[in-house]
Amino acid sequence: MLALPQVDAWHDSGVVVSQVRAEGNREGIRTYGSSLEIVDSDFCDNSRGGLYLGNGSSVIIDGEEIRASGNGSFGLLLSEAALRSPWPTGGRLVTNDNPFAGVVLQGGAALLMGGPLEAKRNGAGVRVIEGRLSATYGLDASDCNIGVLAAGPNADVDVASLAGGADASVAGNTVDLYAGEGGYISFNGILTGNTGAAVIAEGAGRVALSSTDCQGNGSGLNVHGGTASIQESTIAGNTNGDVDLSFGARATFDGTNVVGVVVCDGTVLVEGDVTCPETKGETASPSLMERVGLPGLLSSDFPASEWIP
Repeated sequence: MLALPQVDAWHDSGVVVSQVRAEGNREGIRTYGSSLEIVDSDFCDNSRGGLYLGNGSSVIIDGEEIRASGNGSFGLLLSEAALRSPWPTGGRLVTNDNPFAGVVLQGGAALLMGGPLEAKRNGAGVRVIEGRLSATYGLDASDCNIGVLAAGPNADVDVASLAGGADASVAGNTVDLYAGEGGYISFNGILTGNTGAAVIAEGAGRVALSSTDCQGNGSGLNVHGGTASIQESTIAGNTNGDVDLSFGARATFDGTNVVGVVVCDGTVLVEGDVTCPETKGETASPSLMERVGLPGLLSSDFPASEWIP
């Protein structure tokens, strides 16, 4: 693999970066308004980030594996840019051991993964502030503070396990899925082994779980002023309760679900095959994040997009 300093692409097109290792820089690669293809390359051990793709850049990743791990802040950051990998032949994108996040989307970004996405041991595995992430071949986000975070009215995350593909597994985090500030997460896969909460939807956040196994966590589904849609899923066997609805929460249970302990306050609305007895007083707690010891991890924590004409 060829070792290079930071790779910069400024308003370029048709660039191919193949079998490159860029480390020890501010970012491994930085693009502005460019179209390029990245194949089998490493962008690790940089002081700020592995890949910074901005200003309307369009990037394809291919080959067996792209690595953006062990950087000072983030692995991959998309700012008003789009990245995609072909399906089903797309290579693995590995974004591990980055203290802020493995993957960050902001400013109307799009990440369409046809191959596996791995985001382990990060501050957040995936952090979407504005834009859309679609991981249709599976996501492994484990051992993070937050596995997947969608915070903002234009934040949209879709994670699915396909027949014949890899499982979507978000496991061993403090919080597995967090949707807040109007953000939306659609998930089909396995949620297990977290210490705080498997799923939090609050502040007009929305979650949709289908064919999801949510067991063996600190708690299961927590909806506080948000919305949840549950279909053909198991939410049971979680230490501190399975479904907790409060502060005007709305929840719909479709199909056949296996649900354990349910608690509600008098403000919630539930439809489907789960009954919700009023078992606690109304609560107006401003954030469930504070209850699990993760305050201050929303959209304001990261610098705004760096637009350079």
